[in-house]
This record gives sequence, structure tokens and C-alpha cells, in this order.
Amino acid sequence: MRLIFIPGLGENPDVFDLVAPALTGEKVFIDNWQELHAQRNAMDYARHLATKFQISKDDVVIGHSMGGWVAIHLKQLTGCRVVQIASWANQKKIIRPFPLPDWFSVTLARLGLYFLPSVRNLLVRKNYEGKPSRDFFISVFNRLMSADRTKVVAQLHVLLNQTALSPETQPDLRIHAKGDLLIRVPDEPFIEVPGDHFTIITHPESVSGPIAEILAG
Repeated sequence: MRLIFIPGLGENPDVFDLVAPALTGEKVFIDNWQELHAQRNAMDYARHLATKFQISKDDVVIGHSMGGWVAIHLKQLTGCRVVQIASWANQKKIIRPFPLPDWFSVTLARLGLYFLPSVRNLLVRKNYEGKPSRDFFISVFNRLMSADRTKVVAQLHVLLNQTALSPETQPDLRIHAKGDLLIRVPDEPFIEVPGDHFTIITHPESVSGPIAEILAG
């Protein structure tokens, strides 16, 4: 059994560094910055990953945030088991930081006018000041500011573009914090954990425990 890890928007595979060591199995870490190029939505990206990494029903895909969104598409394609951490199977669960149409947000990102220091500072003051996840949020935002814009836009397309995901396709395990300020709480059953969107960093044992249980089952 392989464990395939997919990080979220702007994240590196090391987002799983505090969780993965507690899990048993062969581990494969996807680097979105390297793998994501011309795909226009999560299903396109899932097809690419399924082919390149030969993902099958024998694998378990563990995704954080956008990575969980990609993971649920991999389940529809391959029948693999899926663990979503701070993620969704319904795009209406995404909390937009600003009341802008998705296409306009993508356009601003392409022009370098979305991921700006002023936006970062506003979101930190509003959502993360004094919280354990503050520094990690800043590091992710800084990466989105400095990275190749075409790669940032490619990730936004995966995050925001509509797909033909079947409503019957659901993760095998949802892990979510009610304090998540980026993704709303699932309507379906989930394992509640402390913290916010970045519980995987601030409370890794609360994330790895439920995953280890489902792997042992």
C-alpha cells in the first residue's frame, strides 16, 4: 500500500513533514510546483497524476486543502482511498477572502496584483495574528508572491475551475477544524481537530492519529 501525499495551494510537500512519519507504508510526495502545468482543472490534474504515478485502488491519497480536492478526483478516476485534511468535495465550501468573481481573482494573480504584501498583511491581521499558524500562513503567501506566476495561476485553475465530479464520490475520511477560516465545515461526518486551516502544522498528532486508524482498519 502506497501513501500518496498532495499539498495545498502554494504549499510544498514538506507540509506533511510532521504527519507522515507517524504513518506506515511506502510514501510518495507530490510537488505541485513541478507537476502542475497546463491542466485546467482538478480532473485534468488528477488524470496526469494517475498516469504518471500509476495510482490505483490499492493506494491511499492524502490531500491537504487543494490537495484533498485533487484527491477526490483521483478516487473517481481510480477507486483509491482518500483522506481529506481541511478540504472539500463541494467548491461552495471555499471561503473567498474578497468578494470577487473567480475569473477576476485569477486575472489579478496573472498580473501580479493579487498576492501582494498589503493583502498578506491584511489577512494576517484579520485571521492569523497571535495564532500558532501565523508564520506558516505567511510563508505560503510569500511563496505565492514570489513564485512563477504561470504556476500560481495553474494552481488557482485547479482550485477554482468547475469539474464533472460525481456527487457520489466522497472521501473515506474527512479531518477538519471548525476554526478553519479558508474552508467551511463539511456537511458530512468528519473528524474534528483543533486549530484552523493549518492544523496539519500546529497539531499534527491530531491529524496523524485518525489517519493511522483508518490505515490499520
